[in-house]
Amino acid sequence: MMGKYFFSETDIKSTWDQVLAAFWQRYPNPYSTHVLTEDVLFREVTPDNLLLSRRLLTKTSRLPRWAERVFPGNLSRSVYIIEDSVVDLGNRSLTTLTWNVNHAKLMEFGLARFRSNQVKAMKGLEHALSNLQKI
Repeated sequence: MMGKYFFSETDIKSTWDQVLAAFWQRYPNPYSTHVLTEDVLFREVTPDNLLLSRRLLTKTSRLPRWAERVFPGNLSRSVYIIEDSVVDLGNRSLTTLTWNVNHAKLMEFGLARFRSNQVKAMKGLEHALSNLQKI
């Protein structure tokens, strides 16, 4: 089965060092209060100088109203997100892939919501950037 996906590419008008630092410091922030935890599961530097990371993010998620009527009340309100990232220092690029682990089926109906959450995520990154620029 092919899942739903969303692609976003952003060119942020800040220095590379600031953007990279802000990426790792973006939680907590006032735009992503639903992010409860972030845990590094794996991290390594490859022989060709790429930083590979896998993190587990735990978020709260209110079900859409229609789903609250359909699914049992005890359905887990915690959502687990895997975030893989590749930092390429030579090319000054950061690539991330994220996917929903425990509500993947439900996410097929929630692509619009995911897109709106990505807007909040970018605001959170910008918030972390502005905090770094004040230092």
